[in-house]
Amino acid sequence: MDFIFTDSRNLYTVRNLNLRDAQFTIAGEGGRRVYVPESLFDPSSSAGAENRRNTDFADIFVNYNDGLSRAFIGTVELDHRFGTTSNVRASYTFSRSYDNSSYSCCTANAGWTNPRVGDSSPNELGGVDGQAWGPSDFNRRHTFVFSTSTELPFGVRASAIWRVNSGAPWTPEQNGDLNADGVNFNDRVFIFAPEDLPLATDDPVLAQEQRDLYAGYLEEWECVGDYVGQIIPRNTCSQPRFNRLDVRLNRSFETFRGQRFDLEVDLFNVLNGLNSDWGRYIAVATFRRNLMNPQRYNPDTNQIEYSIPTTFGNTTLIGQNLLLQFQAQVGVRYRF
Repeated sequence: MDFIFTDSRNLYTVRNLNLRDAQFTIAGEGGRRVYVPESLFDPSSSAGAENRRNTDFADIFVNYNDGLSRAFIGTVELDHRFGTTSNVRASYTFSRSYDNSSYSCCTANAGWTNPRVGDSSPNELGGVDGQAWGPSDFNRRHTFVFSTSTELPFGVRASAIWRVNSGAPWTPEQNGDLNADGVNFNDRVFIFAPEDLPLATDDPVLAQEQRDLYAGYLEEWECVGDYVGQIIPRNTCSQPRFNRLDVRLNRSFETFRGQRFDLEVDLFNVLNGLNSDWGRYIAVATFRRNLMNPQRYNPDTNQIEYSIPTTFGNTTLIGQNLLLQFQAQVGVRYRF
């Protein structure tokens, strides 16, 4: 059994020095700050130069050292050998990792756009009590690993490893710029009660259809419905678990003068090869994370008005052309 605790401080984050102070707030969305004048605010698209302190410049990025991360990791492993030819190993790892920015690569702009912002300023990530604090993008809560190796007839050595792990956390999004900081897809949504949802339609039939659709999302996704009346925290939802089985077969042949010839066959994601629905990598990605689409801002009510998409939470296959599908390779090695 192993237990690891890590606490990392003074990690770097990115701020935009050319972002002006908030110009007004949206009271009905938890006091969300908006960084352009109310008369110029359009939540359906990213803001232009109106959110800058000095319009002669674009974004001015500076690295700060207020990044924090904390992780708790526990592992239990069982390992047993059968005779001289076979062994089996099983392990389970539970991990909880948190941070206020999961930025790790590769440009300053990526560091600026990575945090998922609530009603606070994107330049104020805060500590463990700040709104940016939450599960890390890299957290995998549960991981099971089973491996075995044995000697088969005719001198063939077989080994296999089967890994099952939880999916990565994710945050419901919207496809606009709710605070006009110039970045789409990084503002966490306010979770309205269905009857309070401000909609961008005057058609009562369409409005009821959209409220019913939205209510269904809240009921189906507890990671969303549990936060009615507030801006949803970071990374409350989780992707589907991943499942992968890899197998290796190896046979060694003696040649002469102590030299050897090895033949190796590697099979990756075998379950996917046996059945296309097994070992698949699926995720809620891109526009399928959109819980609501901002259409316009109504200055008379101080509300952003939305429409509700029909695709929220739908999963899609990922990695069609990558190493996530079934693959096989044959290797030859000569030892002398």
